[in-house]
Amino acid sequence: MSPSDPAGTPEWNRPSARQAIAAFAVAVIVLAVLLAGALLGWVPRQFSGDIFKLGVAVAGAGFAVFLIGYFDYQSKGLRIGGPLGVFVLLMIINPGRNVPDYISEYLNKSFQTCRANVQSQQYDVASADCAKAAAELPQSGTAMHWFALCQYNQEQYHAAISSWKRAVELGYEPARVNYDIAFAYFRLGQYGDAAKHARLAVDESSGNSALTARAWFMVADAELSQWNFGSGSDQHFADAVEAFQSFLEIGTPKFKARAELACILAVKGQLTTDATDKERFEAEAVAAFSSALSELSAYKMQDSAMQRSSFADTYEASSSPCGTALDKLWLKQRPDENYETLLVKVRG
Repeated sequence: MSPSDPAGTPEWNRPSARQAIAAFAVAVIVLAVLLAGALLGWVPRQFSGDIFKLGVAVAGAGFAVFLIGYFDYQSKGLRIGGPLGVFVLLMIINPGRNVPDYISEYLNKSFQTCRANVQSQQYDVASADCAKAAAELPQSGTAMHWFALCQYNQEQYHAAISSWKRAVELGYEPARVNYDIAFAYFRLGQYGDAAKHARLAVDESSGNSALTARAWFMVADAELSQWNFGSGSDQHFADAVEAFQSFLEIGTPKFKARAELACILAVKGQLTTDATDKERFEAEAVAAFSSALSELSAYKMQDSAMQRSSFADTYEASSSPCGTALDKLWLKQRPDENYETLLVKVRG
């Protein structure tokens, strides 16, 4: 018995060679015609997804007859055998759901120009085409996302947030979009909203550790900004510490997060009156900043010189509450190791 003629297959469900070839040919022709119709606009766009889905199901059934001859599908008491089973299964899977959007985006000249100019950072040139593409493709989350990117890079943050929220409603990559929204809110100084959307990005980015790490860093920055070196609620301090630690579990490079963690721990140590807590915060701050210096010295990327210079500028004793707190902490905890000399070594 051949592989395409399994035991138990009834005689009436075994196609002849001629029938199999005919079914295969019909499937190929139907699929080709439907694809051509979608690409050339022969059918209204709102119907092209369902028609494409039907075509794939028909084609799949034809391939099933040609290749395996029999298929048995069971679901909720329904049992369907042969190519009809393949047809029903493919209709349930619905492979044509997003095809109209892909086709429309591919054929839309405004969208293609918008994306090309945004990618080349020509935002003023891209603006009109991005707006036009978003209007011409009202159900395309991708077009709305690129429009939002253009708005964001023109510092139209409120407009970008509105466009990104619409992109999420249309189903476009919620993790990525919420991360972008968080950045826009951060630019506006709305740190609570930035933290909220960065946490949404964390929740939605399962399986994408790089995006999860970046979202945790944004949460930390937003919470740190709300704590504002002790003028805000201590809950923001605790949330910032937790977010930096979450980044350190999965993110790279780590020296920035360790330095920021050292910064807020050092400031918190200065503000704390309880001797035990003060000692703990100070010890953790020294350990975190020492680790940051070690990791920065081992950083070998192309921009390492720029990173070292930026790091030294950020944590100079006179540059911010961070630098001031760390300078005082080094004088207290490590009097034989001058803090400013450490930063001079960082610059190389």
